[in-house]
Amino acid sequence: MIKDTLCKSRGIAFWGLDSINGKIVRKAYEEIKKIDEIDSRSDEVLKHQDSALKKLLVHATSTTNFYKNFNGENLTNYPVVDKNLIRDCQENFMSNKYSKDNLITMSTSGSTGTPFVCYQNKEKKKRVNAEVIY
Repeated sequence: MIKDTLCKSRGIAFWGLDSINGKIVRKAYEEIKKIDEIDSRSDEVLKHQDSALKKLLVHATSTTNFYKNFNGENLTNYPVVDKNLIRDCQENFMSNKYSKDNLITMSTSGSTGTPFVCYQNKEKKKRVNAEVIY
């Protein structure tokens, strides 16, 4: 009983703080929930995926050294990239829209090899939080 009350009050505090900060996690949570509840082959999901991919490709080609010479909306125009390539020339994958000093460092444990370090902005971190909550 005490544990349930404590968990509920922490949840209320979390969502209250998120509300004060612009409901970033709540909005991401609602978007994830909405997409998860519809058929993955629906036109709505396909349109969302197409829009997100186009936005990502524009961002990558206009803000990173690695992708600056690639263009188009077809993924066959882009190389296959693995974590070793990213690790070897990580600076070329960094968007000029962000300063590394303002990003959150994320890393894997390296349980299947060498640990992998990457960076997330605050919005991405909150999106990951929403995915975990969902």
